[in-house]
Amino acid sequence: MKNLEKKTIALIQKGNILDDEFNAHAMLLFQAQYEGIPEYKRFCETRQKTPDNVELYTEIPALPTDVFKHISLFWGEEKKRTFQTSGTTQGLRGQHYFDTLDIYNASMEKPFLDYVLKKEVDAFLILAPPSDLLEDSSLSYMLTRMANRYAPHHVYFVGIDEDKALQMEYEKLKSRLDGTTKKVAILTTAFALIGFLDAYPGQKWTLPAGSLVMETGGLKGRGRELSRKEFYQMIVGRLGISERSIVSEYSMTELSSQSYTNTIADEISWEDAAYFTPPWARVDLVDPRTMLVDNSLERGLIRWFDLANVYSISAILTSDMGTLKGERSGRRGFELLGRAVGAQIRGCSLTIEEILTP
Repeated sequence: MKNLEKKTIALIQKGNILDDEFNAHAMLLFQAQYEGIPEYKRFCETRQKTPDNVELYTEIPALPTDVFKHISLFWGEEKKRTFQTSGTTQGLRGQHYFDTLDIYNASMEKPFLDYVLKKEVDAFLILAPPSDLLEDSSLSYMLTRMANRYAPHHVYFVGIDEDKALQMEYEKLKSRLDGTTKKVAILTTAFALIGFLDAYPGQKWTLPAGSLVMETGGLKGRGRELSRKEFYQMIVGRLGISERSIVSEYSMTELSSQSYTNTIADEISWEDAAYFTPPWARVDLVDPRTMLVDNSLERGLIRWFDLANVYSISAILTSDMGTLKGERSGRRGFELLGRAVGAQIRGCSLTIEEILTP
């Protein structure tokens, strides 16, 4: 068990991972997860896919993200940390358990430095709760760790009120931005930043050259909806920075790795940018009709294989549609094209039923 953990961290630290190395390590993870998680073993066997007859990581059965809401997918010694998805209308939250955060910590650092902190800044301004206020949030954990390691000066703009409920501290952020002369990195969810800008209509700032915005999270489903073009035009117009200084992060609670757009890294516009996985993760396209990997598709369901997901499931099928956008040094580029119809993968409820039924 610990040997597999050490091998994974060594691969992450190596950085450039050849396809054969990736596939070989994926097979080791598949063996461990197949043997260690009975529900996943049953899921694989119904598809007649086992470590005895699978040779490529793309053939390893991928679990839809919704399954994490219903089943404990874990094979480690002890659940030492749990991250949960945000609440849903049904009240169900996906849960990702960790035996150790060593692999998670190793996987988050280099992509963040390559795609976000390629520009040096003087302070992090964080529109998210610190990890001690929201311990089950993977985003809060990541931002807190990056702030503690790489930004001696950082400030959070989400606190708690008298009833110990989380509250946005927009006035505090406004005061910080008014007249600032320091280069800042605003790290935020898309909705938190939209909420801040909406709270002060007509207010404009001119952030110092070298400032940047890292945003994450979708733009649909809550209140006012914006296209990404409208959102970025708002950031440029209201904060006075170039769109080449805006980077988008895409990941999910069920994963241990993050992808980022290459806007800052390559100094290009968001319209010309793509998300890039780290070398220890692969994004592939799945045909919604056959549910098989087919990277020749112009549009397909996004499937992740994350080597950093050691103690849960490495093969994850999302509800997001996308297209591939090339590859560089093991980093696979892709573009998001919205959610699958109804944000529900065909057959997902059946998948959950067959896993739960011995």
